[in-house]
Amino acid sequence: MPRLKEILFPIDYSDACDRAAPMVAAVASRFSAGVTVLHAESARVSAESVDLYSPGSPSPSEVRDASMRELNRFIARHFTSPAVNGMIQEGDPAQAIVALTDKHACDLVMMPTHGCSPFHPLVCGSVTAKVLHEASCPVWTSAHIASTDPQSALEYRVMICAVDRACDSEDLLRWADWFARQYQATLKIVHVIPAYDETSQNCGELELARYLLKVSRSDFQRLMTKAGVEKELLLRGGNIAGRLAETARQQNADLLIVGRGHVQKVLGRLRTVLLGIIRESPCPVISV
Repeated sequence: MPRLKEILFPIDYSDACDRAAPMVAAVASRFSAGVTVLHAESARVSAESVDLYSPGSPSPSEVRDASMRELNRFIARHFTSPAVNGMIQEGDPAQAIVALTDKHACDLVMMPTHGCSPFHPLVCGSVTAKVLHEASCPVWTSAHIASTDPQSALEYRVMICAVDRACDSEDLLRWADWFARQYQATLKIVHVIPAYDETSQNCGELELARYLLKVSRSDFQRLMTKAGVEKELLLRGGNIAGRLAETARQQNADLLIVGRGHVQKVLGRLRTVLLGIIRESPCPVISV
């Protein structure tokens, strides 16, 4: 049975982190989950945190104390629950995030992917890619958080789960169904067929499209039945990332759930375009 009791929220004090914080607080409240707010830094000194008028350079303890005060101010601005803890780690942000997911048995990492602070690229592509590649728990991301209405993003009413033919798609469906039930949300299943051109009027391509649709509908209906998830199945054709984004807009989806697989496995095609899916998605994405 899935669970969501511990959330890891990496921050770098960017505007994206400020916009993501209410969503983290909302998920934590929904599941009565604890939150660890993590700031990973490499000998960073914040101009807002250190007294620039003190003589000489700040000592390492002064720098750490200043960083901790800055982190506590961030937490105080965005969270009211006592189950929120702050943590500062030195070193590579991606490695710190991945290590903490194992050490603290985190159930979900929530990190924005839009924008960077002037200090280091905590929420940019390379860190996000590493976390998605190596974290042992689901990862929540949002590529277009700046264009999302903060209030509408606090509740998930319509969710879309994108599936492929990877061997762990059955587990993905069960997780998505469980998560949707926690919100009493509508869940729809989507599969994109890259070889199916929805705009073509060519007779041969139309015949191929009918075959691909028939086979895919049969395969995924069977998969859904095996997983015990009887939901509406939407079949799309074309570019995976683009068609998922378009479907999310058409369905007014609040959340897109996709499979991530593991680094040791041969990933399905949907997994190989995961960063593209996140970049184009009009709503947050949870990669399981």
